[in-house]
Amino acid sequence: MTGKPGDVVQAATALIIKGIEFGFVTADELRASFPDIALDPAELLLVAARFQQMGIRVSRDEADEEVVARVEEIRLAKAIAAGDDVARQQLFETHLRLVPCMAMRRMRLGVSWADLIEAGNRGLVQAIENFDYRKGFSFSKYAAWWVRRAMTGVITRQPPNPNVIPGTIPLATIGDVLDGLTPRQRRILQLRFGLTDGHARPREKVGKRFGITAERVGEIELQALRKLPLLSTAGPGTRPEPR
Repeated sequence: MTGKPGDVVQAATALIIKGIEFGFVTADELRASFPDIALDPAELLLVAARFQQMGIRVSRDEADEEVVARVEEIRLAKAIAAGDDVARQQLFETHLRLVPCMAMRRMRLGVSWADLIEAGNRGLVQAIENFDYRKGFSFSKYAAWWVRRAMTGVITRQPPNPNVIPGTIPLATIGDVLDGLTPRQRRILQLRFGLTDGHARPREKVGKRFGITAERVGEIELQALRKLPLLSTAGPGTRPEPR
């Protein structure tokens, strides 16, 4: 339903006043005040940017964050298709955290951290080169498939190690990977991915142990993953070999 111009101006003015008073507005309030663009994510983002320029924060829910990510993915994909290497690097760096996160879940399979990271980075590069935004896929899910595929290939080619008990990770390997993290970061990764006992725990349970929220656990987890070694073994400049 579209609103009359006078009604839209009145609603927008009221929303601006409310935003100035409280410091924020919600995405739902933006949609209600600007019904003509509510179904167009790109235009809605432009309006949100105008509010933020006025010092008014736009509070988004999870669905809004997915829309923002999708719009940004499409923008970068179009730029990459036009030969923009800066956009290629940006898309790579934005999703680089997928690699250590997925590597953590596969460390119990007898493959070294370095090999998993190298394979994962290679898979991420392949995802960037093969991604077609016009098919409607989310790049995050598409990239996860390529990273998983690359890591699985390394795992299946890995010869059995008689010194490693199946389903366990040598403690020296864990120490090497987590070296450089704070004690809390190290412990959160151990609990989240089951690195010491094989039992991965959800963020809510980890948060209860530390007396923090699940959201805060996620923030610390991301900070820790970014500090892990070998995150840039392969980059967008390393193109996959032709198949």
